[in-house]
Amino acid sequence: MGQLRRLNFPILFLSFGLALILWTNVVALRQEEQSVTGAFTLPVETRNLPGGYVVLGSIPSSATFTAEGNRDERTKIDPKNLKAYIDLSKPNRSGKYVIRLDAPTEYVVSWNPKEIPTQVHLEKEVQSDPLPVTVEAIGQFKLQNFRYDGATAEPSTIVVTGAESLLKKVDKVRAYLNLSDLESQSSVRASIELIDKNGAPVQGVRPSTDTVVIRAIIAARPPRRSLLIQPVWQGSPEFGTTIADYQFTPAQVSVEGPADVLANLSVINTKPINIEGLNQTTTLQAELDLPLGVRLTNPSPISVKVFVKSSGNSPNQPGNSNSQGNP
Repeated sequence: MGQLRRLNFPILFLSFGLALILWTNVVALRQEEQSVTGAFTLPVETRNLPGGYVVLGSIPSSATFTAEGNRDERTKIDPKNLKAYIDLSKPNRSGKYVIRLDAPTEYVVSWNPKEIPTQVHLEKEVQSDPLPVTVEAIGQFKLQNFRYDGATAEPSTIVVTGAESLLKKVDKVRAYLNLSDLESQSSVRASIELIDKNGAPVQGVRPSTDTVVIRAIIAARPPRRSLLIQPVWQGSPEFGTTIADYQFTPAQVSVEGPADVLANLSVINTKPINIEGLNQTTTLQAELDLPLGVRLTNPSPISVKVFVKSSGNSPNQPGNSNSQGNP
């Protein structure tokens, strides 16, 4: 009897060990099945946006939801059947909304989080009054014996649609015309830009058209002449001083216009330059008094340096030969 017992003890211990190992594996498998998770990152859709409203600012482009369940249920999930969305059917002043998950009920898993809070600002959509299209020329006009006389846009006005707060930022509708493109054609199609007072694009609004046809006005170039500038003074320098000389920058200008008008010009007069009470050498800005039909070929700022000297007790003396017209 004792011998039988001695033979059974090792078998009992072995059986107990095998049972313990088997039980441990079963528990581990069950725990593994219960703790299986999977994360799904999905693009966010907007749903039920009320008519006449627009979304201001940005909405999260994606959201992540995690599924938790046993392995078999987890493997059933097809990401194509999952949708993340925001329901905008009820606009509110606070702008508080949530991102939810739209998943088939056949997936027996738990989703975390249930919903994701986010901020969305809705505003009523309105239309602007017709806005004129401004054509801005860039580049260099290269056609010989012709000149560029401006351009027109077709359509000449557009309507902009968007949130009222954004429409208020639109200061100008701009289209660029590259003068270099006019070598082979007089009309081009150009994109328009909606810009604010600082010249920056206004985002989030829609123009009634994205492009316009720009038609350049090209005319035969009239005759040209280079002429010296003749000052016309207004007022008198301070008592005891006189205008000794003057110097224009540039010294002469190139003008174009009708041949009969240019033929009668020897100089170009300035508009009256105020020198009242002048008592020292000073640089002043000057404007040209251009005859009708005459214009500068290369407009640029014009200045005149007026040299003042003391005349002592003698009357004002005339300046040098460049100072004709001195008071």
